[in-house]
Amino acid sequence: PTETTIWSAVSQVQPGSGSVSIGGAIANTQFYLLDANLQPVPVGVPGELHIGGDGLARGYLNRPELTA
Repeated sequence: PTETTIWSAVSQVQPGSGSVSIGGAIANTQFYLLDANLQPVPVGVPGELHIGGDGLARGYLNRPELTA
């Protein structure tokens, strides 16, 4: 994530709890795990995290100079 690196998800972590989850999306935020064709992946299948919602900036689509 770029501008939404902090506070996109929340999860309480306890010492010795094993693997750490990214947690659940905060209010007005959505998470999508997608494959290379931007299709949702089934549970347990690796994918790329896409974040949507009110906390994201507009204007990045088809503007690689902004994402560089």
